[in-house]
Amino acid sequence: MRQWLTSVGTLCLMAGFAGAARAGDKPQLELTDPDLPLYELRANDRRVVGLTLEGTWQRPAKSGSHHYVNLLFANGQSWSCRVDEHPVAVRKLVTESKDGKLVYRQVEDSPFRRGEVRCLIPDNKVSRLGLGGGKFKVVVSVDKPVSSADAPEAISNALEISWPIQRALVRRPPKSRHGDPEPVDAMPLGDQEPKPEVRFGG
Repeated sequence: MRQWLTSVGTLCLMAGFAGAARAGDKPQLELTDPDLPLYELRANDRRVVGLTLEGTWQRPAKSGSHHYVNLLFANGQSWSCRVDEHPVAVRKLVTESKDGKLVYRQVEDSPFRRGEVRCLIPDNKVSRLGLGGGKFKVVVSVDKPVSSADAPEAISNALEISWPIQRALVRRPPKSRHGDPEPVDAMPLGDQEPKPEVRFGG
């Protein structure tokens, strides 16, 4: 009987240590705000503001899965947008030299999987929630959208964003250090020229 009680006590202690270790683990993706300019989209006559965040992957993104950027508001409501990448399209072949021979290896690569996280903020949604001045949280999830930072599908920290965002507004998404390089023969068209920066949210 005493031995059985000792075994149960040991198992409970081990479970407690395991839970503490899990609680102290870093999220799979750590979000930060590099203070890049905002950009603007006009989708179906609705104004959408784009915010480019930076993510540091502690573990690689889940293979073959869709990811979502979720906005969590203080009143319990949420809004989600799927990351603009197809799980098949991110699979690429790279050539490497091994023992003097060329070998091919498949990798999964995209700006998002390198750490560029684009957060789209619909102006009508923010206005409907009455978020004239307040805060919301940004959380990245895998496989499906979430309405809570504690959902099992959430893979990032909950990054708090203050609204309105006092930052310059540009026409095109700003270049991040994780983005794809500009093609060597790229030539901007007339309607792609950046417009003068303005202050947004002030």
